[in-house]
Parts: sequence; structure tokens; C-alpha cells
Amino acid sequence: MNTGVEVMRNNLQSWSWRDIQSIYTILGRMLAEYDGVNRRCNVPTADIKYSDPENIFFLRFWTDVKKINEQLKVLDHEITRRNNLIGVMG
Repeated sequence: MNTGVEVMRNNLQSWSWRDIQSIYTILGRMLAEYDGVNRRCNVPTADIKYSDPENIFFLRFWTDVKKINEQLKVLDHEITRRNNLIGVMG
């Protein structure tokens, strides 16, 4: 099963600069929202002292943050690759 990151990795070279910038902006805003929630609520990691519903929320929260970070890393890598190509050509 493909994750969003694997799909991005496979198709990223066909994306325009505008698409990459748009997605990067959206992911950055999403990560900022998660950061805001974490700063306000201080979301812990899952632990046996919490109830199952709380642990499910914590796991889901940190899994979502991890996915967004991975997607941003893939975009960063593609931006670096394109900038290196421009440097070679220019």
C-alpha cells in the first residue's frame, strides 16, 4: 500500500514549481496548526497511565505530525535537486 510520501516521491518530478510551492505552503500551515495545538495542550506521547481513547488521540496526533514532516522532507529534497540542476545548467 502506498503512503502519501511514496506517491509524492514517485510523481514529484512532473510537478511544476507552482505546484510544489502551493503544497509546501499547505503542509507548512498544517504543521503550524499542529504545533499550535501542541503548545496550547502539551500533547504527550502515548503512555499506559492514559486511557485508550486518550492514547489513540495521542498516537494519531503524532502520526499525523510525522507524515507532514516526511512530506516536507520529500519536497525539500526535490527543491534541492532542482536547484542543483539549475546550477549545473546555468
